[in-house]
Amino acid sequence: RGCQAALPRIRCPEERASLECFVREHVAAEEAHLAAMSEVVIASAERSWMPATSFGWCLGFASTAARGARGMYVTTHAVEFFVEEHYGDQIQRLTSEIDDGSCAPREAYEQLLALLRGACADEVHHKEDAAARAAAA
Repeated sequence: RGCQAALPRIRCPEERASLECFVREHVAAEEAHLAAMSEVVIASAERSWMPATSFGWCLGFASTAARGARGMYVTTHAVEFFVEEHYGDQIQRLTSEIDDGSCAPREAYEQLLALLRGACADEVHHKEDAAARAAAA
């Protein structure tokens, strides 16, 4: 969302239009992830306390305002690299816990695992999309 706030600072109309499309796609995916996660993870104790939205806003605004579209693409690639690793760790641990029987009911945790795998695949796509756009910018 920070990138959205910085868009008026992008002077080149073509660059701004391309970045707007990039941002819209990514925001829609993130909102879908949050909505899906809220459906599956209903206990507040199981949710993260990390203020990702405020951190992400500052990072998106600063990188876009300071470096333009390329700055946003480079920053997005770096962030999504971390997010892919984070999801991978969660997926690996949850898979192990499902396999050893410590997660019950199994079906509910398999649903969560499928959600994490899908979200991770989206983040990998975001990372690769950002890298390709940064290379072209």
